[in-house]
Amino acid sequence: MLYIWLIFLLSAFCSTATTDARTSWHKKPTIAPAKEYIITAPKQQAPERINEKRVTEKEYTFLIYIAGNNNLYSFIDANLRQLMEIGSNNLINIVVQVDKFGTQDVTRSLVEKNGMNTYWKASNYNLSERVAHPEIYNSGALPNFIDFLQTAIQRFPSKKYAVIIWNHGAGSYDPTQWRQLMFNPENEPLKGMAFNDNYNFYLSNQDLTDGLRTVSQNALGGRPFSFLGLDICHGGQLEIATQAKNYVNYVVASQETEIAYGWNYIRALARVSKELRSELECVTDFVTAYRDEYINFMPDYTLAVYDMISQNPATGITYFEELENNLNTMSISLINLLRSSQRNLMR
Repeated sequence: MLYIWLIFLLSAFCSTATTDARTSWHKKPTIAPAKEYIITAPKQQAPERINEKRVTEKEYTFLIYIAGNNNLYSFIDANLRQLMEIGSNNLINIVVQVDKFGTQDVTRSLVEKNGMNTYWKASNYNLSERVAHPEIYNSGALPNFIDFLQTAIQRFPSKKYAVIIWNHGAGSYDPTQWRQLMFNPENEPLKGMAFNDNYNFYLSNQDLTDGLRTVSQNALGGRPFSFLGLDICHGGQLEIATQAKNYVNYVVASQETEIAYGWNYIRALARVSKELRSELECVTDFVTAYRDEYINFMPDYTLAVYDMISQNPATGITYFEELENNLNTMSISLINLLRSSQRNLMR
């Protein structure tokens, strides 16, 4: 018997679709466009020197990595308008990196009420530098992911930090030809998220582990992130949660395909932007918001919270580790059965 203690199934029903629904379902945005105030800066040599304005420590900083240099780019603006509807305030910072197809630029901004204060632009660096080191100036590459998180943490101090990755997600399989051609040292196809189709970059699941570990050690003094939010398809598969477990307290993700418009950030951030919310309360808000957004539009959807820290008092280990152990035991039993004379029992 598998004890799935850790998964708070706070929304509802798993989709049975096998394609990436984020590219196939459209809904008109319900939010009027807001004016976007872009504060540009002179060219500098180091990203952290651009627009040096500091802010006081907040309760949460939400670090949203929007890797939109692909066929999801048309959905970015609606989510940015939602984030600007909330805006950073005395309780929260909302920080975004946006790499959008067709813009020829990558920007990092503090999201404010009805606007965005852009403090870093890839275009502020010489073209020759960007061509020589695209992994630093474009989304989907591990150095870029790490740099965004670390510089934002230094610039926008808070008690709790949450990382949200916005893009496609391949889960435990790799869906496209060029990605299948990229191999790890064991000649296994890499799997991952945050696909940049212009530069053929993406964050493999191994990159996710390396990035979270590096930032936790270098910028958080070894502390974990409050949660990892995966606004992607297939982000809630056990393999990904296992790779993140040592560096986050919670994971919010879908086990299956995700609706193309993704999360409604007005709903998700409504309470934490106005009142103190614990980590568990905050991630629960995200799941509830997803349910409330789509319950009247779609017959099937799924989003869940994985609790990586709660322990079974009887065993002293986390419920998540118990789930891993039970799945390993079941898998070994199935393998042994397939190798035995009773393999015909497997149908």
